[in-house]
Amino acid sequence: TYAEGRRPPTRRLALVTYFHEEWHPDWGGELILYGPPTNSKKNTSLQVTHCIPPLPGSLAIFAVPRQHRVCRVDVLAGNHTRLSIAGWFMTEH
Repeated sequence: TYAEGRRPPTRRLALVTYFHEEWHPDWGGELILYGPPTNSKKNTSLQVTHCIPPLPGSLAIFAVPRQHRVCRVDVLAGNHTRLSIAGWFMTEH
C-alpha cells in the first residue's frame, strides 16, 4: 500500500539476467521485442524489432511499457535449463 497522496512507483526499464552456463541457439528461449503497433485497414500487427538470445551470463534491458514475449525452450535442450531473473527499474513519477 501507499501513503495517501503518494502514487505507486512507475516501471521504466525491464531487465532479464541469464544465469545458465550453456545455451545453443536451436534450443529456443529467446526474448522477442516488438515495435509499436502498425495500423492498417485490415488489421493491427506488431513487428519484431529485436530477437535476444539467452546467452549465458548476459543482461537484457529495455524500456517499458513494450510488447514482448519469451519463446519456448525446445525439447532439443534436453536437461539444460534456461535460468533467468527478471525485474524492473522504477521511479516515483
